[in-house]
Amino acid sequence: MFPYIGRLSCLRTLSVYIVRSKTGHNLAQLHDLKLEGKLSIVGLENVSSLSDVREANLMGKKDLHELCLSWSNNGKTKKLANCAKEVLHLLQPHSNLKCLRILHYDGLYFPSWIEIHSSLVYLELRSCKNCVQLPPLGKLPFLKQLSLGDMDKVRYVDVDESHDGVRVGVFPSLEKLSLLGLPNLECLLKMQKGGMFLRLSDLTICGCPKLVLPCLPSLKDLIVIGCNNELLRPISCFHGLTTLLLSGGNKMTSLPEGMLRGLTCLQTLIVTNFPKLKELPNEPLSLALERLEISRCGDLESLPEQIWEGLQSLRTIEISSCGLRSLPECIRDLTSL
Repeated sequence: MFPYIGRLSCLRTLSVYIVRSKTGHNLAQLHDLKLEGKLSIVGLENVSSLSDVREANLMGKKDLHELCLSWSNNGKTKKLANCAKEVLHLLQPHSNLKCLRILHYDGLYFPSWIEIHSSLVYLELRSCKNCVQLPPLGKLPFLKQLSLGDMDKVRYVDVDESHDGVRVGVFPSLEKLSLLGLPNLECLLKMQKGGMFLRLSDLTICGCPKLVLPCLPSLKDLIVIGCNNELLRPISCFHGLTTLLLSGGNKMTSLPEGMLRGLTCLQTLIVTNFPKLKELPNEPLSLALERLEISRCGDLESLPEQIWEGLQSLRTIEISSCGLRSLPECIRDLTSL
């Protein structure tokens, strides 16, 4: 970027600001800019002075609604006089902020200002490899989307144990949750109580082998990549599911018994990349099922007869890269196919 961008006193829109150690490229250049809309600040590993961070004056930019704060991910972060924790603490934005993304932050903990930003609707925390604990995000009253990715040490999405052990309205507005590359994640909440995730309708899980899911009564769309029996077993309780995609059960020879039995609203079922899967559960599928896709299941030689009973809504079947020798006779009774 050209230097001294702060001299453009009428500038209102700045999509990306790159911090460099050269003169005229520090965070102090943002001080007088009355920025609006979106701003992404990258290269925060190049910050050399905390006074420059204070001068950025993000707190004073009340018309800034989307903010991304990013450090380098090249593994060559310089040894700075100021650690990332102090930098992030001083980059507190105005309370009007709606969307926040923090990438490649290497601190152990996040600053407390995140949990008091009650206007947040979208939050993404990604590639924060040293993070051991997340802030009590469940308190954010209007948070609708939460994305967590590539954090090796995080065990819970929320560890808050306040209110004398009684949790009321945890994640009251959350509708969409993405959990990607969290190898030590055990549970969504450390304290499993009532009144949690009451609006969660869309859940994506990838690379979370230790996760055990609670009851999620409003869940409609579920994607699981990297499956095991412990992770899939609670699915039978998600009675409102309309879409289920399961992928990457490399060691699984069968799906948990009864997993599909209670899914009476299921409209789309996709099972892919289960190379050792030998059979599907011999139990009726949802009568509302419209699409069934089975692929990359090389050891799957047959489909049970019982799963086809009453599937008068089934319009599409896709089967590929499986070891099937034949299709069941009752497929000819699927009048909507």
